[in-house]
Amino acid sequence: MISFLVVLSATFAVACFQDKFVYSDQESPVKLTSQSVKFLFFNSSGVGEPHAVTDVKYLTNEDYDNRKKTVVFIHGFADYYPGSFMIPLLVQAYSSLGNRNIVAVEWGDLAAAPFYLSAAKNTFPVGKILAKFFNSMVKRKHHSMKMTEIIGFSLGAHVAGIASSFLVSKPKRIVGLDPAEVLFAESPLEYILDKEDAPLVEIIHTSGGFLGFKRPLGHRDFYPNGGLFPQPGCPGDISGLCSHRRAYQYFAEAVKNRGWGFKATKCDSMKNYTSGKCSGCPKLLMSNSNYNPALNGTFFLFTNSQPPFGRK
Repeated sequence: MISFLVVLSATFAVACFQDKFVYSDQESPVKLTSQSVKFLFFNSSGVGEPHAVTDVKYLTNEDYDNRKKTVVFIHGFADYYPGSFMIPLLVQAYSSLGNRNIVAVEWGDLAAAPFYLSAAKNTFPVGKILAKFFNSMVKRKHHSMKMTEIIGFSLGAHVAGIASSFLVSKPKRIVGLDPAEVLFAESPLEYILDKEDAPLVEIIHTSGGFLGFKRPLGHRDFYPNGGLFPQPGCPGDISGLCSHRRAYQYFAEAVKNRGWGFKATKCDSMKNYTSGKCSGCPKLLMSNSNYNPALNGTFFLFTNSQPPFGRK
């Protein structure tokens, strides 16, 4: 595990000093095959193995019900299923809400370590494949994007943003879990997640200015513990991965507990939040379903250093 973290940290360091990849040429550096991107359909209880499909025609009635809300998870760099930490956490969290279609986008071959530059480039074709799949869902399964939420972690957040540009209609909500900043800091908006990609785009920042974006990207940006690394409980987080992963750990717990312990305060800075200058400002749960535009802005909160992360 230690050697993997060292390699991963070195990969990010090298990527930081690479020239920006050229956006005019977005062909995948890894040859795409029919199995490069899989769509994993979990049953609503979250128990058992998912049904992996690459085409809508292979879906069964047990996989999908167009009367239910749909949530889609997209992993990030160096992740894959079944080895993912993120996907099981989010599946468990959303299955506790019940009555949902639960889907994960598995693009592990195209996001494999230590090839971060390739993975970053692959966000574009993967986003297009995701859009093509759900456009087919709309046409053949009468799927409603207005009943769809997309949750993307790190590079997966940008996959969600790219997909939005090619969808026949926008998803209801996109949540970016510490969207990757390495190689994307100065990217045009069409290559990163931003607030034009859905009626509601929410961002959770946990390694801002290092692996993830620090600046606001969505309608609402949440900054647990200031949104920077190291996050509480991540001592010696040289690679930043512990802090980076806190985004999906916090979010999964918030969803599962209906927001308990994750009440955030609208404020313009962590300094003013900490000093109490924003104590009278609006509050919002980090797992909210509130679409009131009056609640848009930047939000701050503290967490515990270990699970349960939510504070009373």
